[in-house]
Amino acid sequence: MHYLEDWYAQNVAPDFLAMRNKAMTLLQQEAELQNIVQLIGPDALPEKERLVLDVAKILREDFLQQFAFDPIDASNSMKKQYLMLKTIIFYSDKAQAALAAEVPFEKIVGLKEKESIAQLKRVPEAEIEKKCTEIMHSLEKNLAK
Repeated sequence: MHYLEDWYAQNVAPDFLAMRNKAMTLLQQEAELQNIVQLIGPDALPEKERLVLDVAKILREDFLQQFAFDPIDASNSMKKQYLMLKTIIFYSDKAQAALAAEVPFEKIVGLKEKESIAQLKRVPEAEIEKKCTEIMHSLEKNLAK
């Protein structure tokens, strides 16, 4: 990734690698928590760690997995991938801040915007920027204390 850093900064977005690194960190944290989850279940974890599991699930299922038979989801441009990842990381950051501000965990993980994030892979390229912006504005509003 170090060798491609300049290319990503010039051709995708200056913060693309930072977003990628946050996503990788969340997925690594999820992997570390899985042993604990198998022993005691996810409900026994602190809410902060349960939030990590929630975001990692979004990354795995809604960002990393593609459906080859869906004409929109089968292939995505780097721009679309970046915008999707940016939206997921935005959710993660806002959700963590809301949790720290004592917003109830159930409210955070029950947000309707999570379904919108899950559907981003089916949004056509021409509409993705607008849709991501709408989701982030809605998250900002709904995660404010």
